[in-house]
Amino acid sequence: MKDLDPFKYTGPLDPELDCLVRIMRQEELKEVINGVRNNTYYAVVAPRQTGKSTFLFQLMNELPKILPGYQGVYLTLEDLIHADRKEFYQSFARKITTCLANQYQFQPPSLSQRYKTVTTNLDLKDFLLELAKAKFSLSHSHENIEFDVSDYTGLKFILLIDEIDAISKDTMIEFVKTVRSIFIERLSVAGFKAFSIILCGAADLASLTYGKTSPFNISKVIYLRDFSFEEISDWLNRIFTYLEVQFNDSFVQKLFEQTQGHPYLTQTLCSRILRRLQAEGRSKVNQDDFTEIDQIIMSGDINLRTSLEKIKSDELLEEMLSLILGGKSIRYTRIHNIIYNLELAGAIRRQDEFCRIRNPIYEKFFKQQMQITKMTS
Repeated sequence: MKDLDPFKYTGPLDPELDCLVRIMRQEELKEVINGVRNNTYYAVVAPRQTGKSTFLFQLMNELPKILPGYQGVYLTLEDLIHADRKEFYQSFARKITTCLANQYQFQPPSLSQRYKTVTTNLDLKDFLLELAKAKFSLSHSHENIEFDVSDYTGLKFILLIDEIDAISKDTMIEFVKTVRSIFIERLSVAGFKAFSIILCGAADLASLTYGKTSPFNISKVIYLRDFSFEEISDWLNRIFTYLEVQFNDSFVQKLFEQTQGHPYLTQTLCSRILRRLQAEGRSKVNQDDFTEIDQIIMSGDINLRTSLEKIKSDELLEEMLSLILGGKSIRYTRIHNIIYNLELAGAIRRQDEFCRIRNPIYEKFFKQQMQITKMTS
């Protein structure tokens, strides 16, 4: 057995460096890549630790392979949580030029400093139009890339905007309305056709995609799911074979039964089991290794705690969770705001038209913690 731990659960996976432990979301990638050909805008919605950021990095990596001339620009907003509106728009424009500068030279070079004049949402729109008309040289060649506003050929930008929920509510709503105006104005302003925009987030983003007056109802919504048994089985076979770890089908079945394909928990549990094997000098897993689940629950894993804290901050969510934990049959629907927010908190999933706790690990943790709460209240 090889003495290494390739499992990763502390951040997004690198499309190349983490290829051993990644699972490609082929259906979702195909959907989005086909959509951006037609300037479709997307909202990628999922609970935390489901792989939203990893999906955006996969998309940025795959785009130029399938659509030459399309450039993904990854932008995370998590470091702008305390920014006022002026700081937000300037920082947002700077993130774009910084990302592009890694691959292109700006012509004229002054465009790379243009972000300094972007302080409002209208400034941002002007900045994007200048970017659409700009000439670029690839960093390793002298070839110019120019966006032609007459026939819409040339470099096109896919803005992959992560952690949209991180910024203040007022700034987020104004920004999303600005994105909506760009989407609509592309019919009359040629330069805006150079852009497609993908927003990524959870509850706050989801609330902006519903209803006639919602500012981002012009987007197609992609709900990232937990992985299927077949995906987990192929994934684990690949990794354990490489690591020279012996296992059988019942182990894979038990792993999936406990995690239900939850990306973070699957990586975490496999990592703990692998380190246990290494510490004990074994190369073969057995059913006793699943006692690591109890250690995950007892240690108060941050993913489990964060999900529960979000639920307990809302009395209605906590009440609904208690009913589902108690076995009450509640029909699943995203139209019901409480059920939808409970799903986006990472607690439940749909099964046979009803709400079920997301997986047995979550169920055991929630039951323990809710019982503790009752005993101490």
